[in-house]
Amino acid sequence: MARPSETGQFVVCAAGVSIALALRARLAAYFWAAMAAFSASELCVHAFYGIRAAQGAPTHFAVMSAAMLSVMLGSALSARATTDVSLSRH
Repeated sequence: MARPSETGQFVVCAAGVSIALALRARLAAYFWAAMAAFSASELCVHAFYGIRAAQGAPTHFAVMSAAMLSVMLGSALSARATTDVSLSRH
């Protein structure tokens, strides 16, 4: 079972995305989304292996980099899809 602090970290990061988007702070929203992805992956490691977190600094940097890249790629793909849809209407 995940500890409340780990679950709370994920919930707060997800809420941070919503708050940043409401304030139209896109860069902050990207960072909050990356942190939410990082927290979710840490929760998965904890649930699967039963350890508090992925072990070692290189592992943390790899997971954080993967989270950041996934958020940026998702943002780029969604921006492209929005542009393609808006261009096809005219």
